[in-house]
Amino acid sequence: MDKTGLLQLPGRPEEQAWLRERLEVLTVREGIALDAAIQRHPAQDSTEVVSLLANLDEYEVLGGIQSYEDLGLYYLEETNARLLALRDYIDLDKLGRQYEEQHPGRFAGGCYVVYPRKGVTGFYDGVNLPGPDYSWSLRLKLASSAVPEGVWLALPDYNDIMDVRPGEIRLALDALDVQTIRECTLLEARCSLPGITGLEDAYAGRLEDLIYDGQNLGFILQEQNQGQKDFLQTYLWALEHEDCTTLPAALEIAQHLNRYHVVYTDQLQDVAKAELRSAGSNGEIHYYRLFDGVGIMLLRLEMEAYTEIRTQIGRLEVNFCVNGRFETSFSMRDRVLLKPGDMAVSCYDGFHGSSSESRFPLGYYEGICLEVDPKAANDWMAQNAPAFRIDFSALKQNLLDNKWYMVCSSGSRCEHVFRELYESASYADRTFLQLKALELLMLLERIPQESEIGSYYSAEQTVLVHHLRDHLLTNREGYISLASLAAEHEISVSHLQKLFKQVYGVPIYRYIKEYRLEQAAVELVRSGKSVTEIAQQAGYDNASKFSESFKKRYGKTPSRYRADKKNAVKRSIKNKTE
Repeated sequence: MDKTGLLQLPGRPEEQAWLRERLEVLTVREGIALDAAIQRHPAQDSTEVVSLLANLDEYEVLGGIQSYEDLGLYYLEETNARLLALRDYIDLDKLGRQYEEQHPGRFAGGCYVVYPRKGVTGFYDGVNLPGPDYSWSLRLKLASSAVPEGVWLALPDYNDIMDVRPGEIRLALDALDVQTIRECTLLEARCSLPGITGLEDAYAGRLEDLIYDGQNLGFILQEQNQGQKDFLQTYLWALEHEDCTTLPAALEIAQHLNRYHVVYTDQLQDVAKAELRSAGSNGEIHYYRLFDGVGIMLLRLEMEAYTEIRTQIGRLEVNFCVNGRFETSFSMRDRVLLKPGDMAVSCYDGFHGSSSESRFPLGYYEGICLEVDPKAANDWMAQNAPAFRIDFSALKQNLLDNKWYMVCSSGSRCEHVFRELYESASYADRTFLQLKALELLMLLERIPQESEIGSYYSAEQTVLVHHLRDHLLTNREGYISLASLAAEHEISVSHLQKLFKQVYGVPIYRYIKEYRLEQAAVELVRSGKSVTEIAQQAGYDNASKFSESFKKRYGKTPSRYRADKKNAVKRSIKNKTE
């Protein structure tokens, strides 16, 4: 019975619709297996056909076997290859019939099809149709000059193209009357993973690369899913989370699935707190989804460092430093330092910046991260906020100018909006935050960006400068210590000073002074120590000199600063509870 006959069998409309979709992509191997299955037990209705199709992988198809003699030779190869030299003296026909007794099956389509030992009865209950099938990775429709309408094959194919026992690929090539993949044309490609589309364009002229990637994905789906508990569900959640649409990205996520920790919504806050504690750190991380494709993350951290893993290609990240220092590496070569008012922009392109290492030189950091998925944001705005015309490609071009990361001063107008978002996110209503986010996006699209801060610096320079910084923060001997350290690394003091300024943006002793004042500001708010104690910790001989320097830096005395900050916290708590 052919496909048309199967579709004409009686059954529910839902079953017939499922059958039409499934039969449309039936591979050469599956067609042979289905033919053998129906010869054995002719289907009476669509329910039986659904059961057969949903269980075709249980039918083993031995390619290139058209007779009992061929089957006997296969039996000999599988059980005792050493006897192949005596094949002329062995009754291969009889041996093939012995194999059939042990492995009942049927000859079909130039192959021998072995029936499942347990059958397929009860696989489909007649009510709940089979769900997605992840036993395959890709289905490819290939054509040739001899067969322009094309045939389908499924990956993975564990048999090599040149294997003596043909698999999916070899059977498809035989049906196309060609010898190699290079003689084929790709008509259509489908992936079993949701959201992976456009394979025909992405792999145009690269059919062999597509097969290679499809094989890899198939092995992952089959082997990992068998060996790792909940692998498939976690993988699908990760793909959805990253809005994955390309096959290379899906492979990358599969290889690094251990980076993902599945947490149910009602457990999220507790898990975040536990991870901060386990890292010996304190702080808060809050995420606010403003609308499709746009969200903000508020960070109030007390830690030395963290590493971020990126997998979503095309997502823009704009980090703005509110307080503290934010040192980050976008590559193995380049590192930058953000001070309050600076921002770092990056866009993962699938090649650069899959991970970024960040440090907080002051031991604390307050900042906001704007995350933008251009496509999702554009779709949402077109439907919900058409008056706000934001060209996301122009926004990306304005920020990055064909690069994949950039660091600069945010500018007074953008800084004002960033700080409004940071200060009001926890209590302002969602509409207000949406408007502020749209305002910020429009500014980022249109305002010319200022020149980049200083110079990016190398990993080797980082090690040296960090060593210098740590040395001076713990040893206050002054210039003698600096000279000694320069001699240790066989460079001049002037070169060391220049290098430090390139990395941190300010002269050495100015940095040390500002660092100690910033730490003092933190102590004033978070501890009950007296101003005199905090002044001594900051390296000042008396409180009056400390107060003078502090006022010059923050515009108010230490006592006034402490009182204002505590009052601000009280107001914030009040706003949250009202």
